[in-house]
Amino acid sequence: MPTRTAAPALAQITLASTRVEAVTDFYNAVFGAGLEPDVEAYADDVTFYRGTLAGVPLLVVPNEVAGVAAEQSRHQLHLAVADLDGTLAAVQEMGGMVESELTTEEEGAPRTVAVRDPDGNTLVLVAR
Repeated sequence: MPTRTAAPALAQITLASTRVEAVTDFYNAVFGAGLEPDVEAYADDVTFYRGTLAGVPLLVVPNEVAGVAAEQSRHQLHLAVADLDGTLAAVQEMGGMVESELTTEEEGAPRTVAVRDPDGNTLVLVAR
């Protein structure tokens, strides 16, 4: 049996993007990510953006710099938000798309809705 280690902690989320500026604007406006250019990470006139998402450091980089071939992420984040309806409106206002119907609150289950950011990455918004 393999040796168990301590549970990991999420150290950073990196979003490789084909539309860096639109994605940066989206996460700043919708989730208050505070993404700003990282002057230490400039390489060949490429700008990286650093901020925070859900208390975790967030880095947005161009797809080609990250060496990502996929046009959309293969990970899906579920973000708990205080104002689901307001967040959903902000998603649409900032170029995001609604991917699923907004679920109604069932006994013991929160309301949820799947959305896409401007780069097409899916997120699930969960009412707190």
